[in-house]
Order: sequence, then structure tokens, then C-alpha cells
Amino acid sequence: MRFRTKCMNSDMIYRHIAFFNDRDTPDITGKRNVHQFMDWANKVDPIISMDDDYIMCGRVAMLLRSLGNAFGMKLCISQYWKQEARKLLRENQHQHQQQQNQSFVPVA
Repeated sequence: MRFRTKCMNSDMIYRHIAFFNDRDTPDITGKRNVHQFMDWANKVDPIISMDDDYIMCGRVAMLLRSLGNAFGMKLCISQYWKQEARKLLRENQHQHQQQQNQSFVPVA
């Protein structure tokens, strides 16, 4: 999946991904509300491109969190898909290692 920001700032990428796909807690938003956070993040390191899969997952996560907020619940969405993420990482670990080995060219 492709996700690019203007500066590719690792802290901001983490915040973008965590905000859209997991939570809107103060450690991510800096105690900003949703609108303030999105404005701030777009000024610091704007998103240039994002796969449609990211957009749909983020939309669903935000809708679930909003529904939870309506009932006074703070949801951490990643807990719901943690096992699937671990499974995907295990399944693709070998493939990733092979790709890294192929891209390594020893210097004589």
C-alpha cells in the first residue's frame, strides 16, 4: 500500500496512520480536536497520496470511533484487527526477507 507525505516525516506518518486507523488520543492529536488535528497535520506534513484501501479503512475506523464517542466510549480500533495484522506480517515476513536479500549487493 502506498502512503506518501510531502516530507515523509516518520513521526507525522505515524500520527496520520494512527489517527485515521486507530485512535484520536492526546498522544496522537496533541489534545487537538479532529478538525484542529487535521489542519495542523496538513500544515506540518501534508499527505500527497494514499491508496484507496487506506482511505476506506480509515473511514470505517473513524465512523466506529465516532459511534463510540456518541455513547461515551473511547475506542482503540487497532485492537480489533491486531490478530489479522500479525497474521499478515507472519505470512509476508519470508517474502520481505527474500526481497531484502535480492536488493543487497555486496561490495568487493
